[in-house]
Amino acid sequence: GVSAKIYTSAITTITASGNGSPNYALRIDDNCRLEDSVSADVAFNFALSNGSRTLIDGTWYFGGHNSVTLSSNGPFFTLPSSSPTYRMDVNGSLIMGNKGWMSTPPNSTNFLYFNAGSELLIARDGLYTPRATWDPASTIRITGSVTAAAAINGLSSFAIGNLIFDCAGMANEIGWALPVGMTIAGNFQVLNTNNNNLVLAYSFAGSGVTPAYVVNKNFQISGNSWVTLGNNNNSFDKPSSLQVDENFIQTGGRFDLRGLAITAATQPTELKIKGSFTQTAGTFGCASEATGANLFVVELNGGAPQNVDIVSNTIDNSTNQVKLRLNNVNGAILLKPLSAGRLEWTGSNGIITANGNDLTVNNPDAGSVSGAGSNAFVAGGAVVRKTASNVAYSFPVGGTAYRPCVVTPEDATASEYSARYYPTSYSSTATSTPLYKVSTSEYWNISKASGSNAAVTLSLAAAVPGAFGPDKVVVAHFNGASWESAKGATGTELTPGNTPTGSVTSEVLSSFSPITFGVVPGSPLPVYLVAFNGKKLTNTSAKLDWIITASSNPDRFEILRSEDGTSFRQVGTVRAAAQQLVFSFVDEQLPKKTAYYQLRMIDQQGVVNMSKIVTIFSNAEGWVINSMMPTLVTSQAKLNISASSRANIRLAVTDMYGRIVQQQQTSLSAGSQDVWLNFSRLPAGTYQITGYLDNGQKTGSFRFIKQ
Repeated sequence: GVSAKIYTSAITTITASGNGSPNYALRIDDNCRLEDSVSADVAFNFALSNGSRTLIDGTWYFGGHNSVTLSSNGPFFTLPSSSPTYRMDVNGSLIMGNKGWMSTPPNSTNFLYFNAGSELLIARDGLYTPRATWDPASTIRITGSVTAAAAINGLSSFAIGNLIFDCAGMANEIGWALPVGMTIAGNFQVLNTNNNNLVLAYSFAGSGVTPAYVVNKNFQISGNSWVTLGNNNNSFDKPSSLQVDENFIQTGGRFDLRGLAITAATQPTELKIKGSFTQTAGTFGCASEATGANLFVVELNGGAPQNVDIVSNTIDNSTNQVKLRLNNVNGAILLKPLSAGRLEWTGSNGIITANGNDLTVNNPDAGSVSGAGSNAFVAGGAVVRKTASNVAYSFPVGGTAYRPCVVTPEDATASEYSARYYPTSYSSTATSTPLYKVSTSEYWNISKASGSNAAVTLSLAAAVPGAFGPDKVVVAHFNGASWESAKGATGTELTPGNTPTGSVTSEVLSSFSPITFGVVPGSPLPVYLVAFNGKKLTNTSAKLDWIITASSNPDRFEILRSEDGTSFRQVGTVRAAAQQLVFSFVDEQLPKKTAYYQLRMIDQQGVVNMSKIVTIFSNAEGWVINSMMPTLVTSQAKLNISASSRANIRLAVTDMYGRIVQQQQTSLSAGSQDVWLNFSRLPAGTYQITGYLDNGQKTGSFRFIKQ
């Protein structure tokens, strides 16, 4: 619990000997302090002899007087040049103040140990650290740098513990030149550089020299610190990298991948982070420019989802060359909007969950987004792209799956577009002619902030719900009131309408709004019937119901009835009204025997088309399959079945040899109804479908072809 001071005004050497407990050459107990100092600009050497042991549990301080220079005069300690039995253990603090310094041999890693909880504090300008063995929980703290930072000495690919740089008096840019291959086993903190640039990998002459650093815990920048990772000497353009195994934390100051002195970098600089990438204040970017596309990189390569929370909203440089690379199968979470020059997925890929935040890619090169795929896209937010060419630009968006869209500008004007994917139906499904249906499973919100008009390309991942083989699939966009076709004169379409693959392109659009797949009737029918069903109300009455598409243009419907299914006569008429899609008719003269109904549909131009036949049973028990659509099947088909009463049926599909290859149980209600069947797993070929009641009664069969 004491402090002792030993000093001199003349050149002096003190040599201490002692081979260990209890006879240490020097022992400073916990809560004790030894100060070595001088009162003149002279050398004062505290030497330790061969074979001796030293134990520093307290504080050993090397001070000086105020008239200091950068010469070696001042208090210092000297370790033996070679001694296999020598050992110095530091458990407390070793402080180099004013003119304090050290004289340690190259092999001192064998007998100088900074143990857990120890600290080497360099509170003076310049100097260096000794070659030592550093515990991961030891600390090197540098506080006195003004014109030069203390060099970190060590053998090739060595490790230290924590590293702290906190120099309020720093007066100019300092090229620290951290050793190649050094590992910081603890935290690396830059707390103050007095707004001057601290360059980690300064200048390295010679070939094959690649500064590559690893921080096993957190890397933190705060206050008025300014840190540059890569070499800032334009004469020695070398690659460099920093791997942070836990979190990158910036609470202030400035971080640059490369410095302003590098006017045309040809070598890569990469910051790699395994934990969270967090910035609550300050700026992050790159002050230099590069001659290649992949030289400035921020890579997320963790083993768990990584948070990206950048308050400045950018990691880019002025020429849009900083790449955000995701190499984490568990993905990343975007907590604020973010912009980068380029975007790449590599290695393990990973999904970027955007949480409603925009991810902007500033570089107008069409190849500035790469590596996107099934586990490599942006979900829950928009991708914004800058463009300067009239080529296809892909937007790597998706939801539970990868669902990109492509925007192709009309010309090479500098433009900006954004796209976000929604794996659900848009709030309105109202359509305008010639559309009668739009996808209810997905849509894209695509917009143009500035620049050229453009065409949009969408690719199918499954058939559009409810589309039929004769239909056509096109790009549709919402005009604020309804969905309309965006095919125009230059767009494309897909047939058959229920195809599960392929892509469609719109005409050149000036306004995009929500975009999805639209369905145009493939048949030239002016009235397109969606559903036609009937049911018995009483022994003498029946009700017919039908629905048409929004693209239909009907004038009237004539209701026809037959008692034999062959000879029909008109029993009523229903007039159409503007925008009416749902119709009904009650026949009050239902025959006592089975009745068959059909619609004669007349449009406003007088074109006549006939509906399918619907069967309604009177007093007799029975049921019948009225129709099957389509009979040339790709994946799904629809049966219309009429029943006299509630019943359970089994629909059996047989191949050309009579073998049952698929079955489906269905409950029927009295009247007619539609039953959907999924044939996607059937091999291509010819089949027939037959229905069976629980009592064994069966109906006639429908033959169909599976493509």
